[in-house]
Amino acid sequence: MPDDGCISLTRVLLVEDHQPFRKFIRATLTKQKRLQVIAETGDGLEAVSKCLELQPGLVLMDIGLPGLNGIEAARRIRAFVPTCKIVFLTQEASPEIMHEAFKLGASSYVVKTHASDDLVPAITAALEGRQFVSDAGALREKARAAAQGMAASTASTQLRTGDSHVAHFHADDAALLDEFAGFIEGALAAGRAVISIATRPHRAAIQRLLQTRGVDVAASMVAGRFVPLDVDETLAKFMVNGRLDPDRFFAAAEEVVKSVKALNPGVRVLACGEISPSLWARGDRAAAIQMEHLWDQLVRIHDLETLCGYMLAASQHKTDAETYDAICAVHSSILSFCH
Repeated sequence: MPDDGCISLTRVLLVEDHQPFRKFIRATLTKQKRLQVIAETGDGLEAVSKCLELQPGLVLMDIGLPGLNGIEAARRIRAFVPTCKIVFLTQEASPEIMHEAFKLGASSYVVKTHASDDLVPAITAALEGRQFVSDAGALREKARAAAQGMAASTASTQLRTGDSHVAHFHADDAALLDEFAGFIEGALAAGRAVISIATRPHRAAIQRLLQTRGVDVAASMVAGRFVPLDVDETLAKFMVNGRLDPDRFFAAAEEVVKSVKALNPGVRVLACGEISPSLWARGDRAAAIQMEHLWDQLVRIHDLETLCGYMLAASQHKTDAETYDAICAVHSSILSFCH
C-alpha cells in the first residue's frame, strides 16, 4: 500500500458466519495499521444493510452465508456502493464460482486453505486496483475433479453432514491415546472400517491399548478394517521442499480411502489422526492449518467421519491463539479437555 506520509485508514466490513474463523481473520486485520474493522456480521442480507449504512471501503466476504449467499450479497453491494472493494474469503475453489465473483466486480479471491499467506497480499492488491487469486484454488479444484471424475461445480457444492470433522484438545498423552483407542474400538465394534494416522510411538501405544480391551488388532488389519498409518511416512508422500502439495495430498489420500472402501464394500469409513497436530507441534503452523483444510475437503468428498486429536498445553494455546483459532474454524465441532 502506498505511503504518502500519513496513515489513511481503509474501513473494513468483515462478513463471515463461522465465529472462530472470523476471530482469526479479525486478529490478522488488526495487525494492519491501514485497516479499520468497523463492523462484522455472519449474514448476507445484514452485510448489504451494513454496507448501505456504513459505506466501507473494503468488504471481506464469505460465500456460504445464511440469509443471502456471498455472491448475491456482493452483487447488491456493488450496485449500491460501487466504490467498495470486495475480497472473497471462502472454501469454494470452483473456477465457475471464481469467474462469477470477478464478473460481478470482486477484486480478490482467497481460498481459506491459504488465508494465512494470501489474505494480506489479496487486500493490498484490491486497494491498489489489482486482482488477486489464491494459487491454491486451481490446484485443489484440479485435484478434486480428477479424484472424483465429476464436474468441478458438483464437487464444490457438497455439504457437510453432521459432525463429520471434529477436533478434541487434550492436556496429556494418556488422554489422547485413550480417546484414539476408544474411537477405533467403537468403530470396529460397530462394523465400520477405520484409518488411523499417528506418530510411531502413538501407533504402538494405541495398538497395545486396543489389545488390552480385547480387540483382535491383527485380524482387523488383515481384513482391511483397521489401517494404521505413520505420520512421517504419510507426510513424505505429499510434502515437497517443506510445503504441502495439494495434488499429491489428494492422490495419496484417495489411494488409501478407495483401498479401504474396496475391501469393505458398503461399510462406512472413519478416520482419526494427528497429522496437523504433529505439524503444529513441530512449529509449522501454516502447514498445520493448510492440512486441516485439505483434509476437510477430503471429508466432504468421501463422506468420512474424522476425529483430529491434539495434545495442547495451556501455554501453547495462549502463545499461539491465532493458530488455535484458525484450526478450530475448519472443524464441524470442537471439544477441549485442557484447563
